[in-house]
Amino acid sequence: GHAPPGAPPKSTALRADQVPYTPEYAAKVAEARRNNPGATKECGFPFPFVMENPWVFEFLLTPEETAMIWGGREIRHVYTDGRGHPSAEDLWPTPWGDSVGHWEGQTLVVDTVAVQPSRFPPTLSDQAHFTERLRMVSQDRFEDELTIEDPVALTEPLTITIPYERVTDLDRMVHGLCDENDRNPVVDGKLTVAPPEH
Repeated sequence: GHAPPGAPPKSTALRADQVPYTPEYAAKVAEARRNNPGATKECGFPFPFVMENPWVFEFLLTPEETAMIWGGREIRHVYTDGRGHPSAEDLWPTPWGDSVGHWEGQTLVVDTVAVQPSRFPPTLSDQAHFTERLRMVSQDRFEDELTIEDPVALTEPLTITIPYERVTDLDRMVHGLCDENDRNPVVDGKLTVAPPEH
């Protein structure tokens, strides 16, 4: 059915068993799931997983760049000054890849390549190519339509839509910790901010 008026859109992100993997990558994903069946708290989310992590994030917009800054300390740089990706000798896989973008009206179109295969199963190859269309859908909601093409891992392109809702009750960014002094426990499925223990 349809969501009630005013409800945030639901993510169309797929489970690993719904991703159109090649037989080789399906076996790789199955093996990774057997070796790491439980969820563990990770410190840092690589792309594209950063786009669905639980931390709040903000956009910093300039004519030359759009930066996405997360409470978990991840930062994505999307260069909007007209540049392309670096030449092959200056491009290598990193956890967040290389992102360049341009504006089509009110939609930020982002092209990302050179993403290092992730420790998060399911995984993709270093040949994956990501195209995002980020746009506001209402005053307090926006979405990221993310298309993944990977000639090594996928039999066909995969598109998911990730919804976001504006946070209105925070007046500062509180960065999370990944150690024994973690002030960001998950309570009832939601990331929280706890005062320090004395």
